[in-house]
Amino acid sequence: MKLVARLVSELGLPGWGSNLLPTYSAQEIGAIDAGYSRFQRLADQEGGGTPGKTYFHPDIVAKIRRKIAADELMSYADRLCGWAAMLEPAALQNLGELLANG
Repeated sequence: MKLVARLVSELGLPGWGSNLLPTYSAQEIGAIDAGYSRFQRLADQEGGGTPGKTYFHPDIVAKIRRKIAADELMSYADRLCGWAAMLEPAALQNLGELLANG
């Protein structure tokens, strides 16, 4: 933990807070929230159809939320990688030069 804290501090790593928890962009938060909403709608449909009335045992809620968040972040990253893979070589070169000169 001390090594991670030192790396985050000294390298100024983006996406990590001083408490060593990741920070998320608005797009990442949106993806996670959309995943939560889809899961709740599905649970409500299976639980009788009353929106927002399906509840989960408190011991399992954190595990469900972590799984949904992880899946949604992975899906979001896959979409970003898919976009980058579709770029033609000249566009990727231009992007690299832009980032290098940033």
